[in-house]
Amino acid sequence: MMKKLIVLPVMLIWAQVFAASDIKDDPGYQYQPNSYCGACHQEQLKDYSRSMMGKTPHDKVFRQFYLGLNAKGEKDGMGYKGFHPDEPGDCANCHTSDVVLNEDREVDLMEAIDKGSQGISCDFCHTVANVKVIYDPDTGRYDTDINHIVTRARGDTRHGPYADAVSPAHKTVLSPIVTKTGMVPAGGFNADHEQFNTRIPPRETDHSNFHFAL
Repeated sequence: MMKKLIVLPVMLIWAQVFAASDIKDDPGYQYQPNSYCGACHQEQLKDYSRSMMGKTPHDKVFRQFYLGLNAKGEKDGMGYKGFHPDEPGDCANCHTSDVVLNEDREVDLMEAIDKGSQGISCDFCHTVANVKVIYDPDTGRYDTDINHIVTRARGDTRHGPYADAVSPAHKTVLSPIVTKTGMVPAGGFNADHEQFNTRIPPRETDHSNFHFAL
């Protein structure tokens, strides 16, 4: 959770396929709730909602670790805020990306939740047009500040895994971010998939197909 701790795989370079002039972003756009997407994508929403991606940032254990609390809700120092009480950290960059990008700065996770973040929502992910990899050879790490690496394309077009998709609700476009980077594991957001199974210790899980790796 500490700054620049999350390492982005080089495969995200595939995401850099859209020319800047082709990307149109509506700053006034309001993200649709997941229930809106689920009106058509019912099975996908069901699997997504059961996955860890769908549960963050409201997952109890995740918030407990961020705040440095024990199971009783008491501060025990074992967590991000326990070690860095005066720093927002970069947890919100991934878990509440919508608010961090809107604020154009790193935001405290709880502040982002209070501001109404929808977390890693359907509409947020499918209106991302570009992800830029920024590697620092001096530290050997990748930039995790989402304001530096993500280009949004908010509006009536959804970026997805199919070139021939047709929807009555919105326009569609094929996105290598989805098809080439392993942003979504094979089989979709299946909560029974080993990558979403919380019974498997994270250090023993193959994270190579995630959009980030520990």
